[in-house]
Amino acid sequence: MSSARRSIGVSSALAVSLAALVVPSAASAAPLGRAAATDLGPTAAGQALTASLVLKVRSPERLEALVAATQDPLGHAYHRFLSVPEFTARFSPSAADVTSITRYLRRFGIGVTDVYDDRLLVKVSGTAEAFDAAFSVDLHDFTKGGKRFHRPRHAPKIPAALRDLLVAVEGPSSEAHYRPRHVRAPAAALLGASTPALPPAGAVATGVPGSFTVGDVAERYDVNPLYQMGIDGTGSTLGIMTLADFLPADAFAYWNLIGLDVDPDRITQVRVDGGGELGSDAGSGETSLDVEQSGGLAPGAKIVVYDAPNTDEGFIDLFYKAASDNLVDSLSVSWGSAEELYFAAVNGVDATGELLALHQALLESAAQGTTGSTPGPTATRRAPAWARSTSPTWRWRCHGELPVRQRYTPPLRAGEA
Repeated sequence: MSSARRSIGVSSALAVSLAALVVPSAASAAPLGRAAATDLGPTAAGQALTASLVLKVRSPERLEALVAATQDPLGHAYHRFLSVPEFTARFSPSAADVTSITRYLRRFGIGVTDVYDDRLLVKVSGTAEAFDAAFSVDLHDFTKGGKRFHRPRHAPKIPAALRDLLVAVEGPSSEAHYRPRHVRAPAAALLGASTPALPPAGAVATGVPGSFTVGDVAERYDVNPLYQMGIDGTGSTLGIMTLADFLPADAFAYWNLIGLDVDPDRITQVRVDGGGELGSDAGSGETSLDVEQSGGLAPGAKIVVYDAPNTDEGFIDLFYKAASDNLVDSLSVSWGSAEELYFAAVNGVDATGELLALHQALLESAAQGTTGSTPGPTATRRAPAWARSTSPTWRWRCHGELPVRQRYTPPLRAGEA
């Protein structure tokens, strides 16, 4: 096996999506379709802002062929994944391309602050006036729900000089419009509830409805035989992506409470773009649940938590940062709804990110894209335990109310019966 991370590849038919994504950000000059907000007028010209430039891969058809080959158990390239340097050499834009982008942006006073290792995402900063001049975004300040933010009134227009290099411009926007899907019990119910049951000595399951733990999940979904075989996540690293910060001490408190013996240094936090907000309203409970449940079912695994601000830019950066870092064996996100419910630029860049993740051999799971026990609005409906992505990928979707099965069966490719 090469130095790339191991696991199951993510995406197949994405070359079709990539081919259609000539310049998605330049598709329309109409105001973006967002929920009603009060327009406070143009953003101050000198206000400092950031954005992410997503670059095109080279030879997407060849990359798609590689995707298919690494997933064919009968082929010579099965699970022979690329390392980041190998991928960069074969499919990433050149250093000269990044230099061309840097020089162009410098004309408007926009500077490059970071280039991801695989050269597929470039972080930039500049003033509102500079972004307006470079990408015709018409930045305004808004208020909604008691919060003030800035966002473009029009989708960014990628200039002709950069159209052969960029997939999309994400940002500059500070609007938070993704939301977690965890549900909190009503306060009245909590006050009237009896003391939660704890596992008996030497066990991690309670067997008591309303007080189920990860141990109960392991029992009901036949994970315990894996533990008996010595398979508990040891030697693997779980990646969790989120748009809210959390307190690692909460996760350790949960594991300790139910009697799980875990490495006290198992969690690493990566604060993408400065990290997400910490608080109940921000969705920190969602992050804590993700860490506690994933880490509880794989008590021997290390965990890397990527958190970013709750913005379009932050959400996209999570995927690209995790793939570029190449630190994890699986990647999970449980934020948002079906991709089709968001605007086209995010759909396209998300697809590109999934294809990028394949060269790291990541098993990418996502709990979004479902409504109750059914997939998103236009997704193909199959067995209730699985939801297919609304974009043509091999990304694995699992409904929140139905935990992961012991044996993984990948969904069909788009177009298969």
